[in-house]
Amino acid sequence: MWKRPIKSMYTTQIFNITVSEAAVDIGGQYVQQDNGLRFECAGQDGRKLVVSAVFDGHGVGRGEKFSHLATQTLQNIVVTDGFKERFDASPEAIGREIFTAINDACFEMNCTDLDTLGKEYTVVNGLIKPSRLSTMSKLSGGSTGTVVFVSDTGLVHTFNIGDSDAWLVTGEDAVRLTANHSPDSMSEYERIHAEYSDTEFLYHYQVSCGRARRREGSYVFPKRHDFDGYYVKNVSGDYATIMTVGMHSLAMTRSFGDEPLRHGGLVAEPSYSVHQVTESSIVQTASDGFWDNIKDVATEAGVAVQKHGYDAEKLNSDWFHRTEVKARTNFGAHRDNMFGYTVVLEKI
Repeated sequence: MWKRPIKSMYTTQIFNITVSEAAVDIGGQYVQQDNGLRFECAGQDGRKLVVSAVFDGHGVGRGEKFSHLATQTLQNIVVTDGFKERFDASPEAIGREIFTAINDACFEMNCTDLDTLGKEYTVVNGLIKPSRLSTMSKLSGGSTGTVVFVSDTGLVHTFNIGDSDAWLVTGEDAVRLTANHSPDSMSEYERIHAEYSDTEFLYHYQVSCGRARRREGSYVFPKRHDFDGYYVKNVSGDYATIMTVGMHSLAMTRSFGDEPLRHGGLVAEPSYSVHQVTESSIVQTASDGFWDNIKDVATEAGVAVQKHGYDAEKLNSDWFHRTEVKARTNFGAHRDNMFGYTVVLEKI
């Protein structure tokens, strides 16, 4: 867990905080698998808290179910009486409890689906063990999760699993609020291989990439000076990687659901960061279909702020419109779903 140093957790700085409606684009896909939540609440002291969350589902026929379930579970928690007081008293603990609740709900959905299909299974050490190995394919699919809590004191708490990133932009400075949970992360490789040495971290191969498959293997670690992957997955030049457990693969090391990958080290334990904002800023949270088309977050945000000021709705709409145009150019009919929010902290 990484935390940016802050002078005081009880700052008296007051910001006017607003959150946009969700901006959504189905991209070149047949189904919108991304989901999310925006929520505003005030405590007994009248102070305001804004929640923005993005859940990017994946897996044919199941991804949208996981992202919807994650959204509904979060909503059921944040609407309860006294939530802001509980969160203010122990933000990290409450955030982790939320992710545990979502993970538990996804696990129960997998069990229910197997029961409905009449498939036999046992649960051993928190893992589903089907009686037939082929049944494991029925449990594929899951969702990322990024939840950002913004208070009118300028505190920004971020919890994430997977690759739905959040960024904080202040003037010309942009800070990534989310941790890297892709298979090119050395820390994730070390975490998983400490217990699951058979789990593979590989560069993803596609015939269309135009490069020959490496004879010595497609492994990511240890790094090689003469090979850095088969194809790039975004405009930042990051190479596509996957985590593989048996016959099952995923482009991230943490998520909700994805039971086959849980047998090889995938977890739903979120990374956590906290930042103290001191000047007017914006927080942008979105699924990877959006971020794959952004190379310079600060510049993109700066253009929008100059045009619209600190109007969350206009910033989000403009942000997504310009990015959707780029996605059509960069990925054409293969462009991914996009879903996201903009939170504005305007200094009073």
